[in-house]
Amino acid sequence: MTKEHKSRSRWWFPLAAVILSTLPFVILEGVFALFGVGDQGTTIDPLAGFDGARPLFEESAGGKYVTALNHALYFGEQQFESEKDPNDVRIFCLGGSTVRGRPYAVDTSFCKWTELELNSRDPKHSYQIINCGGLSYASYRLTYIAREVLQYKPDVLVVATGHNEFLEDRSFVGVKERADSALTSWFLSLRTVSLVRSLFGKGDVEQQRQLHANKIPSEIDVRLDENSGYASYHWDEQWREQVQNQYIESLQTIADICKESGVPLVLVRLGSNVRDCPPFKSELRADVSDKDAATFDRLMHEAQGQTDNPEAALVIYRQLMEIDSNHALLNYRIARCYDRLGDLESAGMYYLEAKELDVCPLRILRSMDEQLQVFAAEQDIPLVEAGEAIRELTSEGMPGDDFYSDHVHPTIRGHQVIGQELAASIADLKDIDLNGTWSSIDRVHHYQSYLDSLPKAYLSNGRRRVQWLENWARRDRMILDVTPYDIRTRVNVGWKELGFGDLETAQKQFRDALNQGEGAALEILNFAHHLAASGRLATAKQMLEWLHQEIEHPDMEPPIQLAKMINSKLMGEEAMAILIYDDYFGRSEYSDEYTSQWLKLYPACWTELAAILSE
Repeated sequence: MTKEHKSRSRWWFPLAAVILSTLPFVILEGVFALFGVGDQGTTIDPLAGFDGARPLFEESAGGKYVTALNHALYFGEQQFESEKDPNDVRIFCLGGSTVRGRPYAVDTSFCKWTELELNSRDPKHSYQIINCGGLSYASYRLTYIAREVLQYKPDVLVVATGHNEFLEDRSFVGVKERADSALTSWFLSLRTVSLVRSLFGKGDVEQQRQLHANKIPSEIDVRLDENSGYASYHWDEQWREQVQNQYIESLQTIADICKESGVPLVLVRLGSNVRDCPPFKSELRADVSDKDAATFDRLMHEAQGQTDNPEAALVIYRQLMEIDSNHALLNYRIARCYDRLGDLESAGMYYLEAKELDVCPLRILRSMDEQLQVFAAEQDIPLVEAGEAIRELTSEGMPGDDFYSDHVHPTIRGHQVIGQELAASIADLKDIDLNGTWSSIDRVHHYQSYLDSLPKAYLSNGRRRVQWLENWARRDRMILDVTPYDIRTRVNVGWKELGFGDLETAQKQFRDALNQGEGAALEILNFAHHLAASGRLATAKQMLEWLHQEIEHPDMEPPIQLAKMINSKLMGEEAMAILIYDDYFGRSEYSDEYTSQWLKLYPACWTELAAILSE
C-alpha cells in the first residue's frame, strides 16, 4: 500500500466512523418526522422569545393563525383569520402579564375591554385585538414578537411594558445566553430531544397544562423563592442603568420596525400599587458597620411594635434614616406612618421613594417612567396614561389594593378603565368616529352582559394567583406591612376580596372598617359605585343592602337610598326604583357630594322616574 493511499485512509476512517455513529439518529429523526413523533410544537419552548426563531403563532388547517402550542403556558390562547376582511381592524397588543390580564386571564384584560368598547361604539368596523401578553416578558423579547406580528397585517400595534425589565434580566440571564447559541437552538429543535424532554422532563405542554390547572403558580412566586432569582438581587447602580438603557433600546427597535412597516404604534404607560405593597427586597448600604446594622435591626423591630402609635414610630424611624436613608422598607414604613397621620403629601413621597429603592424592582421605576414619556414625545407616538387614569379614580391619588390585585396587576375595574383610555387613543389615531350616543348606561350593560358570560369560578381562580404575595410577606417577616390597619386599608382589602368573588371575607373587612369610624360608609359606598360601573350590578345590590342594614347614621340614608335607586334602574328593576323615588324621596330630586358619581352613571334617572309616575 502506497504512502498516499495510507494517508487517504487515515482521514476516511474517522469520517466513516462519524457517519456510521450518527446515521441511526438521522434515520430516527426521519422516522419521527414521517409519523409526527417528537414535534417541537408539543413541548414547552425553554428559549421562548429569546431568539426569534420560534413563532408565537402558527397557521392551522382551518385557515386561521393560532397560538403555537409550545408557547401556550406563557400566552393566552388566541386566534385570528389568515385572510383579513376589508372592514376588519386588527390590533396586536404586546406586553407582559398585565397585558395577559393577570391575575385573571385574557378574557378580562384591558385588551378585551378595548375591543368591546370599539365594537360597541363603531358598528361600521369589526375590531379584533390579539392579546400577545406573555408571562414575565419584558421589552427585549417583545422586539421579536413585534417583528413577527407585523407580518399579519395589523392596523395598530400596542405595547405596554416596563414592569418585567429587572425580573427578566436576573431570572433569564442563562436562557438568554443559551438562546444566543445557534447550536443550542438547533439541538432543541431535534425531534429526538423533544421526545426525551416530554417523556422524562417537564417539556410536555399538555402535561404542564394539567399541572397548572390544579396549581396555577405565579411566575413571580417562583422567582422570589429561587436562589438564582430573589437572592441574586443586590443593589447595583451600574446594572440598573444597563437595564434601563436596554429598555429604551428595545422600544426604539419596535418603533423603528413599525415605522418601516407603516404600522402606527401606541405605547401604554402602566401604573402600580404604591400604597399597599411594600418593597420586595431591602438592603443596608455596604459601608454600614456591623454595629450600626445590629442597631438598625433592633430599632426597626422596636418601631414596628408601635403599630397604634405612628408618632412614636416616626421618632425611631428618623433615627434609622441617619444610618441608611436609602433602605427601601424603612421608607415604606415611614410612608405608612404619615398615611395614618393624614399627611398624604409626605406619605406619597415616601411611598414612591420606597418603590424606587427596591433592590428587587418588580414595578417600573420612576426614571423609566420618565424615559418612556420623553421617548413617546420625541418620537411622536401616542402614549396612553393608564396608570394616571387609575390614579385619578382613587380618593387620595395614591392607588393601592383598591385598583391593583397585587403589586402591578390591575383589578377588573382597573383593566376596564385602561380599556376605555386605549379605545379613545386608537380612535383618535385612526380617525375613527365613535358613536356619540353610546352612554354610560350602555357601557354598564355591555360590561354586565360580558361578565355574566364568564365561568362561575373565573373570579376565584384569580385569587389563587395572588396568594404568593401574602406567602412572601409572611416568609420575610413583613406580614404586618401588608395587614390592614385602618379604615382605608380595611376597605381596600375588602375591595380586593370582592374582586375575587369572596363576599364573606369582604364584608368582614368592611365591618371592621365600620367599627373603626363612620367614614368607612362613604368608602364602601364609593366602592359599590365602582362595582356598578364595572357591570357587577347584582354584587353592587348586595353590598348596598348590606351597608344599609349595618349602619344607623341618618346622614348616610339619602346617598345609600339614591345608590340603591340608580342600581335598581340599571338592573331593570323599575318597581324598586319607583318605590324609592316615591316613598323615600317624595318625588323630589336629591344630590350631594357623595352621590354625584352615581348620578353620572344614570343622568336621566330622576327625569325617567318622574315621567313614569306622571302617566
